[in-house]
Amino acid sequence: MTNQPGSSLICAPDVEFRGRVTPTGWEPPSDMAESEWVAAGQTLGRIERSVAWWLGDWWAFGESRYGQRKAMVESEEWEGPSYQTCKNAALVCSAFSEKSRRRDLLSFTHHAEVAALPPAEADAMLDAAEATIESTGKPMSTAALRSAVARKRGAVGAQPSSETCEIKDLFEAAEAGKKFGCIYADPPWLYDNQGTRAATGNHYDGLTVDQLCELPVKRLAADDAHLHLWTTNGFLFDCKRIMDAWGFEFRSSLVWVKPQMGIGNYWRTLTNFCLRPFAATPSVSTITR
Repeated sequence: MTNQPGSSLICAPDVEFRGRVTPTGWEPPSDMAESEWVAAGQTLGRIERSVAWWLGDWWAFGESRYGQRKAMVESEEWEGPSYQTCKNAALVCSAFSEKSRRRDLLSFTHHAEVAALPPAEADAMLDAAEATIESTGKPMSTAALRSAVARKRGAVGAQPSSETCEIKDLFEAAEAGKKFGCIYADPPWLYDNQGTRAATGNHYDGLTVDQLCELPVKRLAADDAHLHLWTTNGFLFDCKRIMDAWGFEFRSSLVWVKPQMGIGNYWRTLTNFCLRPFAATPSVSTITR
């Protein structure tokens, strides 16, 4: 892979991947010298660290230049990455649209863990993740960073307002063994379109679908629990994955018809949906109620 004028990318300056290369493997030639083997490994490392960024920037460019691309990647002829993979990568890239904020010493997954935070807070978290390199030789693990982000989110609600009485930290409740028969969820959906006056980023910090799936709702749900999951039109088909991760099976839905039409992200609509799933293994008493 060569550079275009003005590019800072050096992927494989003098490495040729000799041997038999297929979509599922590489058989290096028997006469490969150690220096060639080392150079190939370094090149593969650069590719591995960069490919998610390339994918996200590619998808964001296509959507801004050519419009909605979902139908293209979901067609039978498409041989590239899935729509959800493209969408998730683009959300992280959009959160770090200023390329100078992307850290060479941290993985794409590190950036994904903090993508939903305000920029200043995300940068502070990444600073902390990098700080361990000096003492340990490696950055903070993504699992440790995820826990730090969860603690920070919990701290935001440590002092409930007079109008709310919400769980301040889902993870603490799960660790304490608490169980709930009714779970009401109105997720902070993270839209990649932030260009309108009604942009979600002006009102709340969002979570990606992957981050929502990782919430410990399954551990908090009683055996016969039911879930009320609110969603917008834009994330309706993502809810199946969230319900599976949380241990629920879809049963029914409610439709909220609003008195005023919203701006929307494709069609201007009046509706939101409240999905009504039950725990994946409900008791007989729940089914007959």
